Amino acid sequence: MVCGYCRSEILFMKEQDDKIGLYCKSCGRWLKWVDQEEKVKISNDIEKRKREVRIDGADLEMVREKYKAYKKKYDSVSEELHYFKARNEKKQISSDIEASAMYEKALKLKELTAKIAAFEEVLTTLRLK
Repeated sequence: MVCGYCRSEILFMKEQDDKIGLYCKSCGRWLKWVDQEEKVKISNDIEKRKREVRIDGADLEMVREKYKAYKKKYDSVSEELHYFKARNEKKQISSDIEASAMYEKALKLKELTAKIAAFEEVLTTLRLK
């Protein structure tokens, strides 16, 4: 179930008098009254969502695979960049093509660094790393 106002999937139930209300945890709005039969189904769904960690639309296993792939790509690009630097230090002069390639590698390295840091932050915050 999804909140019709803010599209959040994080919901909770609250009992008031003799009624059970379904509310959005993100915006706090009441969504509907729930009967006893629905209560069990919705409770199970809420519990399942609590256990199911999704980051950037991917489940936890996929996130870990992406994280490993980013680290592997980072190592590869870093090695290529070091190779370019070492070669250029020996020659003292680099061509425009080599300079452009080094620049592209440096940009890719910076992008990968940001992605890895973001994944590490999320995984550490969720105590999954």
